[in-house]
Amino acid sequence: MAVDMLRGPLNEELEEQPLAHMMPFTNGTGPQGMPNIPLQYYYLMNGYWLDGTPAPGNGLLYPGDPNDPAADSELTAGNTPGERRVIASSAPFKLQPGAVNEMILGYYFTQVPGADAFENVAAMYGRSDTLQALFDNCFDIPSHHCALVVSSRAPNAEPQRLTLSPNPASQKVVLQVGDIQEKLQVAVYDAFGRQIYSAQLTGTNPELDVSSLMPGMYWIKVVTDKGITLVGNMAVAR
Repeated sequence: MAVDMLRGPLNEELEEQPLAHMMPFTNGTGPQGMPNIPLQYYYLMNGYWLDGTPAPGNGLLYPGDPNDPAADSELTAGNTPGERRVIASSAPFKLQPGAVNEMILGYYFTQVPGADAFENVAAMYGRSDTLQALFDNCFDIPSHHCALVVSSRAPNAEPQRLTLSPNPASQKVVLQVGDIQEKLQVAVYDAFGRQIYSAQLTGTNPELDVSSLMPGMYWIKVVTDKGITLVGNMAVAR
């Protein structure tokens, strides 16, 4: 059984947040036992054991493939098999009162006829890559209907300010991207941080059709083929 985070939550700059910590615990007692007070849950969410001591790997435990004898897995750690529960968390971000964020998870089961446990794990990894690729390509559904987040960006590059006109807009808005002449991945988010629309545009200062959007405030994120990110807000009024 596998759980795949296909898309993580978004931070204030509409960037996808990766998995930061994954802390397992058991039904027992002690630092690696069952949490029973809020502070202990908070410790686990931040990569600490129940007594507040830091966990190995910054709290991202057992990231290795158990088929690899040198990998950091429960198998190579010599842990006793048994029930496992896990608290996973992403990097800190602000969630304003009334705001909504989301993550998208995929659950799938892998059992190849005649395969042993390790062979099934290897097959699971392959299916994980396939599932992520399908999700990233919107399961072949036209892009304006998909729920993808635009997340690629140049390493450590700060998002640039995106200018839109007219703003407020009613039917169409021009994305003023200057001399950038690349394919643009565009995502539109509502005031609650939910992605409601995405499209691929080309050309200098392309137009985005907003005629189907309800009046209100929106965020627009644009990512170019070279990983340049531009972010701006837009009002729709009629």
